[in-house]
Amino acid sequence: MVWGSGLRVMLVAAAFVVVGGAGAQQGGVIESDAEIAARLAEGEKWRELLLHLKEWEFRNGDVPEIFRLRGMASGAMGDTAAAAKAYARLQELTPASQKSKHLELFLAMGDLHAQTREFGEAELDYRRALAIQESPLTWRKLTDVMLAAAKTPQEKAKAGAALRKTLTLGEYVNDAGLWRVFAKLQEELGNDAETYAALNHVVRLSPAELAAWERLFALADTLGKSEKRKGLIVSRLLRINGGNPTANAYRGLEAERRGDKRMAKFYYGRAVAEGGRSGAAAPKKWRGIAFLGLANGATDNGEALAHYRLALLADPSLLSAWERAVVILRGMGRNAEASTYLDLMQKVQRRLEEDKSVPPELLAGI
Repeated sequence: MVWGSGLRVMLVAAAFVVVGGAGAQQGGVIESDAEIAARLAEGEKWRELLLHLKEWEFRNGDVPEIFRLRGMASGAMGDTAAAAKAYARLQELTPASQKSKHLELFLAMGDLHAQTREFGEAELDYRRALAIQESPLTWRKLTDVMLAAAKTPQEKAKAGAALRKTLTLGEYVNDAGLWRVFAKLQEELGNDAETYAALNHVVRLSPAELAAWERLFALADTLGKSEKRKGLIVSRLLRINGGNPTANAYRGLEAERRGDKRMAKFYYGRAVAEGGRSGAAAPKKWRGIAFLGLANGATDNGEALAHYRLALLADPSLLSAWERAVVILRGMGRNAEASTYLDLMQKVQRRLEEDKSVPPELLAGI
């Protein structure tokens, strides 16, 4: 988060408005009220500054600089109510023609509201500041408060739009952390294409980030990206982690497609073994494909049946695994088990046609 910086930025070396009044002697030099206030603010002597501002106000009335510094000092001391009151009065005293001073004021008020988690007020303040002058930092601050406040999909979508704008500005174009936030937000909203695009930025800026590459591959598969593109992602995955289960399962499928049974068995076996050792098994689809590939390449019916069973436990939507298991069981004379598999396959098929998930208990019979 980048809130709060505006409170001290508002310090000025000279007075905003100087209106006569008494001063004090500092090192043999007579200082004006404005100079005393600026010196105390620069030294962050907030209590002394607030006392001086009271005296200055008593002598000179409504001087805008008094309320500017009072807002800054009160905010620094955690008295948000007093700070907000001071800034509100400053806004009343600042002429509409002096837009630059309004800009500083809106930014300071936005920071104050953000710190007190009044995100709606902070958003209005930052939008007012942006209406005067756009800047990457102000867009970032607006994005932060909108993200912090977002609860509903509609609010998250609006926050995402602000974040998308921020990511086109200044240093934020190459901010891997912000791209990561954008990817996560789009994933929550179910925007696969946006998530995929954002993750491409993440891996560009953080090329060793394994989790981002894994998610990128899953989305490339879901979105039907080319085999060439998926192959490139898998190559990167294997460079980062040669034992990555998903990448090895995909390599096994590639080998199986080109008829290289030896390499298919190698990669499928590695996917299963590495997933079991690391506890980071491939997503169910690719884990199922790995076991299915091992089953298809098995020379022994018992080994093939064991792998078909594991494939179905990983991903029961693999209908070819059900069919082949039924054939093997019948060939082994295990007709009762074959009937059980056939019945379960039909139940699974119906659930898939109805877009329903397959509960684990349904697979207890295999």
